[in-house]
Amino acid sequence: MRFASCDRSDMKDAAAQGETITLTRRFTPAQAKKRAEARRAASELASASGYEAVTMTAVAQRIGVSRATMYQYFASRDQLLAEIMVEWTDRINDDLRRNPPRGTTPAERVGEAFERIMQLCARNRKLTSALLFAATSSDPAATEAFPSWSRPVEVYLTTLLGDDQVPNLEEIVPVLYHVLFSALIAMTHRGQKPSEAARVLRTTAQLLLGRGA
Repeated sequence: MRFASCDRSDMKDAAAQGETITLTRRFTPAQAKKRAEARRAASELASASGYEAVTMTAVAQRIGVSRATMYQYFASRDQLLAEIMVEWTDRINDDLRRNPPRGTTPAERVGEAFERIMQLCARNRKLTSALLFAATSSDPAATEAFPSWSRPVEVYLTTLLGDDQVPNLEEIVPVLYHVLFSALIAMTHRGQKPSEAARVLRTTAQLLLGRGA
């Protein structure tokens, strides 16, 4: 249950019924700027030292606010990192628009795009690992910020497929995002080479999209 304002009677009723309460609020331009600074600081900390380095205290110190103020901006570390994941998805998608992958078929374009994504993640292995932890968190605030692993794949496919019509696309999307997730885990946590992870993704794209070429 979400509340745009803090109506205490509604909150008490929801709490009495055992419902999860997620508070939402509007931020001033100055607060929004500080939140953006916090995301940048968290990205730097994760890139240097991984998930455990991204504490609310460490981020607060980097942007010059108190730890209590950080909790006014973000409910948790995982929400902060989940928002970075959303931003990263949008930046990747912008790059795919500006620099479309080569290939005449959907399978070829999707395969090259996923190889490009894996190379990016390999260059930012510790940050990728931190984002994976946050994206799979059970924290309601993180889930609110990054509701599903399918979102990035849906966003990328919308860009990559263009006007091409692919049969059973709604069934293909969850398979692709499960493979992408597994490939990222294998590369960041199990030491798989980026080229091997990318090959799995290319093969998956060919198997799922080859007939729609």
